[in-house]
Amino acid sequence: TFSPTLTNIEAGWYWAEHPEELEDVELRRAFEPEALERWSDEGYRESVLTNERLVHRKARLERAMAFVKTMIEAGVSVAVGTDSGASSWNVPMGWGTHRELQMYVAAGLTPMQAIVAATSAGAQLLTQNDADYGTLEPGRAADLLLLNADPLDDIANTLDIDRVMQGGQWLDRGALMPMD
Repeated sequence: TFSPTLTNIEAGWYWAEHPEELEDVELRRAFEPEALERWSDEGYRESVLTNERLVHRKARLERAMAFVKTMIEAGVSVAVGTDSGASSWNVPMGWGTHRELQMYVAAGLTPMQAIVAATSAGAQLLTQNDADYGTLEPGRAADLLLLNADPLDDIANTLDIDRVMQGGQWLDRGALMPMD
C-alpha cells in the first residue's frame, strides 16, 4: 500500500495562498500553536510566496499527484496519509485528511477511489488487515461520519459533517471542540 501524503508537500505554501482559511475556529483549534502563529504572520506568508523555490516545490507536488494516479491505474492500493500533528505542524489534525481526499480527486481519482483510500485501504495499512475496521459491515467497529451532503457529488462534502460515531456511540461534537 502506497501513502503519498500530498498535504504534507502542499502545506509548505498552502496557508500563504489561503490565509482566509486560518480564520476558521475549528481549524485553528486543530493547528499546532507554533504553526498557527507562523502562518498568521503576513510577513512570513509573503516570504513563502516570493521564495524562488516555490515554483519547484509546486512542480514536485504536480509530479506526486500524477504518480498517485499512475499507482491507482497500475492497481496499487493507495491509502490516505497526512503526517499531521507535531511531526508536520503545517498540516492540522483532521483537516489534512479532508484536504488529502480533495487532492486525490484533483489528481484524477474518482471520489469513491479517494474514499476507499481513506477507509478500507487506510485501515488495512494501519491495522495489518484487522477485520474490524475499514468498511461498514455487521460485526465491525462502528466508527463513522454522517455527512449532510454526498461526497460522490463533491469530495469537499466530507467537510459537511453532521455527526460522528465512535465505537458505536454518537459523539458530542461540541464537547470535542468547545467553542469558548
